[in-house]
Amino acid sequence: MKNQFRKCVFIASLLCCGVIAVNARFNVSFTNYGNVANANPIGWTFTGVNMNINTVGPSVGYPNASGGAYMREGSNGPFTNTDGNSIVKSQKGTSTATLQATSLGLTNIRVFFALQRSATYKNRSSYILEWSADGINYTPINFKVVGGNNWNFAKGTGLTLPATADNQTSLFLRWTFVRNGGTRSFVKIDDFKISADSICNPAIIISQPIAPLPTCINTDSIIISVAAAGSVLLTYQWQIDSVDIIDGISYSGTNTAQLIIRNLQDTLNGKMVRCVIINCKGSFIVSTDNVQLAIYTLDSDISKDGVVNNNDFLMLSNKWLQTCIGCDEDITKDGVINVNDFLLLLGDYSKTCQ
Repeated sequence: MKNQFRKCVFIASLLCCGVIAVNARFNVSFTNYGNVANANPIGWTFTGVNMNINTVGPSVGYPNASGGAYMREGSNGPFTNTDGNSIVKSQKGTSTATLQATSLGLTNIRVFFALQRSATYKNRSSYILEWSADGINYTPINFKVVGGNNWNFAKGTGLTLPATADNQTSLFLRWTFVRNGGTRSFVKIDDFKISADSICNPAIIISQPIAPLPTCINTDSIIISVAAAGSVLLTYQWQIDSVDIIDGISYSGTNTAQLIIRNLQDTLNGKMVRCVIINCKGSFIVSTDNVQLAIYTLDSDISKDGVVNNNDFLMLSNKWLQTCIGCDEDITKDGVINVNDFLLLLGDYSKTCQ
């Protein structure tokens, strides 16, 4: 049951977007209470004279019944409750079982469960199911169970929650059980499930990324950010020259709204950076404007390592007196490698890009 209840909480917290396009319905099948007696299911909180999680006489008789443990309250017999306390059948009291989930990005929320009750439950025990968006103000959920005292699914339009339950940060579902003492009175609940439709808004760019200022080679880092809205959960992918990049030595935040570029090299100069934003499992994709990187160094830093040193002299000497249009060794940009380039390099010797 514990694993199954994780699914129940998961379905109620599936996130897709906002309010425009309705996607496929998400279902969780047979959220069983499990096979461990007196163990609280994941996601549920119990108060008062806690009910029993029972493995005796498992739920059966309805389609795909899990046949495991169930939640029981009433006076059918003594039991050990979820706190480990022994409850005699004549003991009176009120207990609750509350599930907290979220309906963010969800609509058309529907509750499913199976129920069994004794013929005398009306006289010696009662129950109510309610929902709430704040955990304080609860609204009853109306339903009916068809078919004698056997296990059956609850039915009724009330099991589809009103629109006010949609897209809530928190969604609470609460059982309240009252035991009046006596014998042969009980209510059993199993296979509790939540189903919902996802709702989706196309992503929009609220704030486009801004091109960073021209930056020296080997500067620690630059940051490029984007702000977007649409779905509750957006997927980000930063690209350089329309090619996806990944986190590593040079980049971090490649799948977030803020990209950090480190280890800045001359090879990045002039590159175009953008972010592709996806929501609703790929239903909507939007790209930011491109911003251009400007990575620079001293003209005399021929080797592009951020400092003028012997490496630059060696590169210049290898092309001494050669005609060279546009090459880095032509510091003066006069088309030939000569003494003028040598003098500029000598004057910058040991200087670093700042």
